[in-house]
Amino acid sequence: MSVPPRPDAQRPVLERAIGLQVVVCASAALCLALASRLVFGDFGALDRILLVAVRHAIDHPGAGWAALKHIMLLATAAGAFPTLAALTLIGAALLAMARRGAAAVRLVLCAGTGVAVANLVKYVFVRARPEVVPHWVQVSSLSFPSGHSADASIVYLLLAGLALDRVGRPPVRRGIASAAFVFVLLIGLSRVYLGVHWPTDVLAGWAFGAAWTYVAAPIVTRRPEPPDLRRADPVPRARG
Repeated sequence: MSVPPRPDAQRPVLERAIGLQVVVCASAALCLALASRLVFGDFGALDRILLVAVRHAIDHPGAGWAALKHIMLLATAAGAFPTLAALTLIGAALLAMARRGAAAVRLVLCAGTGVAVANLVKYVFVRARPEVVPHWVQVSSLSFPSGHSADASIVYLLLAGLALDRVGRPPVRRGIASAAFVFVLLIGLSRVYLGVHWPTDVLAGWAFGAAWTYVAAPIVTRRPEPPDLRRADPVPRARG
């Protein structure tokens, strides 16, 4: 008897995309820091140049720029801890309603642990927030890596993985995955736009969050193995 394909067979597409995010973001952060060191003798010089250039390019009066600032404020709110915690709990509640209580617990544990570790890593590097441009939102924690970028990568990509586990149509799957990555991208960019993170903070946050999700997604989305009917013994054993 043939065994029906598991939903896991469709998951590698998302996993490859997350793995690519890890490699690209980590490599970009490393290259930016090394190039800054080689050219300017300072690991943070290019960070400062890029941050000031972004602010000067966008800090203009007018309705269009005001609307962009409003969008970025909404994006940064979408990556704030209360928003991500609420989304995680909603996802866990939906899993519990679908009688997947174990997956709900794994989602909360994997997302919560990842967010906690990402914020603890800040105290390893102890990098101060940028002061070269005015901050457009209030911040109090350390800078590296970006907590918004890391936390959003973890939560949105884990939730996308769970959604993909229930969807079979390729166009819908691509839409879900694309939406998750766009959210993560906008949230990270908003932190540089608002002047509260260096570009390498955001790249490192994306890399950390994607790496954590790459490990956690198979754990969160794991389903119980179906009973294998082929293992049943068709020949009754003789007694005594």
